[in-house]
Amino acid sequence: MTVEQRLDQLEKRNKRLTVALTMMAMVAITIQFSACGNDCDVSDVKALAGRDLTECYDLAGADLKGATLTNANLYFLALEGADLRRAKLTNADLEGANLKNAHL
Repeated sequence: MTVEQRLDQLEKRNKRLTVALTMMAMVAITIQFSACGNDCDVSDVKALAGRDLTECYDLAGADLKGATLTNANLYFLALEGADLRRAKLTNADLEGANLKNAHL
């Protein structure tokens, strides 16, 4: 086998490995998002009132500026560095929530 043939084999192998790793990464990301369920979508900050967000467990650094979190369950949620300025937190359950460096 010539050097060129061997290099061609290695190049084809690397392409297959790249495809396989990309697919594995996509599966891992899909599993991570599905583990949270639809309740982890916090993009509509006005539609969070009364929601149970405990399945999200990690909203560190989330932009929840002006969010309506009235009666929301934020029990033991990681909200480190989250932006909660002007958020409505009336009757929100924040027991055990990590608010370190959160903007309130």
